[in-house]
Amino acid sequence: MSGHGRDVCVSFRVNDADAYYEEWRHGVDIPRPPRDEVWDARTFGFEDPSGNTIFVTGPIPKAADDRS
Repeated sequence: MSGHGRDVCVSFRVNDADAYYEEWRHGVDIPRPPRDEVWDARTFGFEDPSGNTIFVTGPIPKAADDRS
């Protein structure tokens, strides 16, 4: 995968990308916080110490006023 570290990209599908970001950002250099993608997912990514890309994706959280 060109542009993704050492040709390895691991993707994790999670229920809450923001929760993983908040937990991992204290020990991992994550260049950008989670963001909403046009393909209806909330994502963030980073490279591990070996240069492999770790990509985390989850659903976009509902707005507080949309929750039931």
